[in-house]
Amino acid sequence: MFLEVLPTDLAREIEPAPLNPPVPQEYEVRLIIWETFEIPKVTTKKVVDIMLRVAMDPTATGTDKEVAKETDVHNGSENGDGSFSYRMKFPLVIPCSFPRLKMSVYDFSPFGTNENMGEATISLRP
Repeated sequence: MFLEVLPTDLAREIEPAPLNPPVPQEYEVRLIIWETFEIPKVTTKKVVDIMLRVAMDPTATGTDKEVAKETDVHNGSENGDGSFSYRMKFPLVIPCSFPRLKMSVYDFSPFGTNENMGEATISLRP
């Protein structure tokens, strides 16, 4: 906010200062996925093959499409725990309207489609 307190006659003589929006700045969000815990198994399987997908919202990247990354697969987890050490980088342009990451956990299938086991959306606002 920009505020000047002036007498009325003096204020009429001074041109108002231009207020410009902030200049967009590019940043990078770095995410490390170390491990997962207690991912539920499908009732028809004895083990779960855990894979994660993380997507950055398009409004935060400054483009028209979301940026998505996937981890490798932790095969054969009997208790739903998975170990990764997977690093991801996402572009972030500030200011943006709604910066968020969408994380999804899948039961990987080499044939057919992966089964979604759960999702979470993480807001990057302060």
